[in-house]
Amino acid sequence: MEENLNVLDSILTFVYLIASVTFIIGLKMLSHPESARRGNLIAAGGMTLAIFGTIFLYQNPLNNFERERLHNLPLIFTALVVGTIIGVLTARRVKMTAMPEMVSLFNGMGGACAALISILEFNHYLKSHFIQE
Repeated sequence: MEENLNVLDSILTFVYLIASVTFIIGLKMLSHPESARRGNLIAAGGMTLAIFGTIFLYQNPLNNFERERLHNLPLIFTALVVGTIIGVLTARRVKMTAMPEMVSLFNGMGGACAALISILEFNHYLKSHFIQE
């Protein structure tokens, strides 16, 4: 059992490494107008790889011997689909002159999501580590 967990951890680490490299290459390609579109697709592919690697390979350690997989997969996939649809529709409708505002809006939404997730995880951590029943 422990060997299988170590193999999954190693595979997930390798997936993260590949995703990081593709993300860095994609960002580097954004510096030239002729390669920017391809760089954006490469970076998006790396991010997709990291997301699906996390969803399907990550296991939360409960203790030294047990782990649990992610819960609420239908909710996760619904949020991914809804966010993708909103992002694609918004990106296609915005004019190039309004692109900086759209990018700042997307960055702000990402920051807001990170803040909400950190609050939820902090509460989860407090409940699981400090509350004794």
